[in-house]
Amino acid sequence: MDKALLQIQDNLESIKKLSTDQATEFWLARDLMLILGYSTWRQFDEAIGRGKESCKTGG
Repeated sequence: MDKALLQIQDNLESIKKLSTDQATEFWLARDLMLILGYSTWRQFDEAIGRGKESCKTGG
């Protein structure tokens, strides 16, 4: 596997959460934003908003 891809996978694994019954994996947005390179919630929220809008207009 590509070295960069392995690093991303390791980063995601390090912030992964498990539900109380251990059946569901999930990630918190505020943790994801740091891994994705956003330093503030506002920047991340705006990027998510742009992505949502793109999905709506792009079909």
